[in-house]
Amino acid sequence: MNKTLLPLLAILFATNIYAQDTSFEASDNYSLGEINGQNGWEVLSFISAAYTISDEQASEGSYALKLDVDQTGIIPGGSIAGPIKT
Repeated sequence: MNKTLLPLLAILFATNIYAQDTSFEASDNYSLGEINGQNGWEVLSFISAAYTISDEQASEGSYALKLDVDQTGIIPGGSIAGPIKT
């Protein structure tokens, strides 16, 4: 059973290692500034300034999603709160 389970787990893991590829370029109708409200993205209003489209450090293209650290401590309980696409 071990000889069957290991290859099955390896295949399952290999199919899930690819990250989702999302582009934030002007050609995709994104503009510099808060991502909240752009192309279906939503962010909690009290932390929306922490999630912006930026031209500071893109790995490909000109724009990237920039996630700032919560320096003010307003995210409840130290939880992770990020943008979602609806």
